[in-house]
Amino acid sequence: MGLGELGGLVAQQLAAMGYAVGGWSRTPRSLDGVQTFSGDQGLQPFLARTDVLVCLLPLTDATRGILGADCFAALPAGAALIHCGRGEHLVVDDLLAALDSGQLRGAVLDVFETEPLPAEHALWRAPGVVVTPHMASMAGFDVVVRQIADNVARLRAGEPLQHQVDTVHGY
Repeated sequence: MGLGELGGLVAQQLAAMGYAVGGWSRTPRSLDGVQTFSGDQGLQPFLARTDVLVCLLPLTDATRGILGADCFAALPAGAALIHCGRGEHLVVDDLLAALDSGQLRGAVLDVFETEPLPAEHALWRAPGVVVTPHMASMAGFDVVVRQIADNVARLRAGEPLQHQVDTVHGY
């Protein structure tokens, strides 16, 4: 879920390794080696063919709570979740119920609504759940400096800046 900068890169790298990869985004995308789905009409067909759901969506009003009961029920029985998007995407009680019922076989969770995840949180004890400390991706100093320098050069040349936030869509 999510075929922007991060999700698109992950999808293409997995496809290059030989995995059958599908991806879903708000708007249509075309990526080499990736079966793409988009919009509301594409979500159910995407989920129905997904054995391991990787969430790299931005957080918007439309994506808040997207990883909930309806999403989990639409996945094939025994699917797994890898969640590296935003904590507010996940409905924790729905995840725990999907794990208890066997609808999901497991989940790797890197982001949470409250971070760090409180020591008493049920996710620490949930069978089939692996908790990681919000470390799925980190831009290196050299990458950040290069992006800033590139945008300064673009600004001086009167060119459009890269990696701008679209305030209408929220990412």
